[in-house]
Amino acid sequence: MIRVNKILGNIHTQALENYQSDIIEIAWYDTRKKIARLMTQASRDIAMKLESAPKEGISDGDIIYQENGLVIFFKILATKVLYLYAKDVVEVAKINFELGNRHAPLFFGDSEFEFQTPYELPLQKLAEKLMVKYEIKESILDSKKRLNVSMPHSEPNTKIVLSNTFSVNIIKEK
Repeated sequence: MIRVNKILGNIHTQALENYQSDIIEIAWYDTRKKIARLMTQASRDIAMKLESAPKEGISDGDIIYQENGLVIFFKILATKVLYLYAKDVVEVAKINFELGNRHAPLFFGDSEFEFQTPYELPLQKLAEKLMVKYEIKESILDSKKRLNVSMPHSEPNTKIVLSNTFSVNIIKEK
């Protein structure tokens, strides 16, 4: 059994050509776990107890083991997603209010007027009722793209800035 207690980096930002890879596949809803017993694709037993888990949760590609020529990292599995496309800031407000009112998890899409939420038929019916353009796709819901209202309060080096186009920019200060 391999015991791990911290995130060591991310495969998307590190050069790992000389390492053998092993993957732990997890669902998007398991990305906020700090303590878990996991199994890699190569059947390695992992005991995870994160001392300081990322506030946003585990992200796709996060490395939890990197020794002896082996790197073990997380892969978030794709899931059925309702992709919502707002045409203006009024629709952004509607989407955020209505989904927040239902306590549905909400993630940023590929642009500032796109949002993602795990697919549920009642949410699809809500999008139809609100006349918001939507698509149903397979997508990875990564923790780093999750909207979290408490994030600015728990993140001491973060500022929320409103731009001229009424979009919200979250800036992490160094």
